[in-house]
Amino acid sequence: MTQTQEEYWNEDAGDFWAKEADALDGILEPFLNPILEGLGGHNPQHIVDIGCGAGSLSLLAKRRYPAATCTGLDLSVPMLGVAQDRAAAAGLDVSFIAGDATKAQLDAPADAMISRYGIMFFEEPVDAFIKLRGLMAAGGRFSAVCWQEMPKNGWLAKPMRAVLPFLKEPPPEPDPHAPGPFAFADKARVVGILEQAGWQDVAMTPWEGKLKLPGETLDEAANFMTTLGPASSLIKAQGLDLEPIVAAVMDILKAESGPDGPYEMEAAAWVLTAKA
Repeated sequence: MTQTQEEYWNEDAGDFWAKEADALDGILEPFLNPILEGLGGHNPQHIVDIGCGAGSLSLLAKRRYPAATCTGLDLSVPMLGVAQDRAAAAGLDVSFIAGDATKAQLDAPADAMISRYGIMFFEEPVDAFIKLRGLMAAGGRFSAVCWQEMPKNGWLAKPMRAVLPFLKEPPPEPDPHAPGPFAFADKARVVGILEQAGWQDVAMTPWEGKLKLPGETLDEAANFMTTLGPASSLIKAQGLDLEPIVAAVMDILKAESGPDGPYEMEAAAWVLTAKA
């Protein structure tokens, strides 16, 4: 039976992202400011964060726009628990709602919608973006990031390549448009989806740079990178011996960053902006 997105993010994946929230948010921290900058000179009063996860973007948005209401929406109850704890610890008034963002009911229309890698998992993306636009006030701003194609994202692609020699059987050929981290890699397709859904002024600006990996030592960084993305899925699905894979990833990291770090790998994303 095919696992639904709600099941996926409330079982092992959600538990992992909640447990490792600090490390994962550390990797993705470089994308927070570009998302908020994508709102332009707009001074929002009602902000909605789609796929807010453990809340790092929601909390930064509240700090940046203290007079605005801020609501984070996510399927994952474990991650929302972390988000709520973070908001309480920071003394920030941010609401977090569990459930499908396309079915959300808001007290007032949003005039800003933001998302850090939370928009690539819709089964029916055109319909989803029609519904998201329905949560927006006319002229409201949308700003999000999504990954470019996997080969440009060495931080995920290279650990994946390290796994390949150890596979017991070849992996299935992925559907590039299936819900998942790289579903929005095709710029023309994504622009078409939003325009078909009625969004205006749709633009996608490339972001390229390096992401700092968690771990103080080479071994820690390599072990962590085998827990992420397609590499992790294959290791788990085929019951592979982790030790030689970690050693192979360590070799990659040494070639990329040197034996003493900092351990970094290249990444490529789109900053997607539009108006309701």
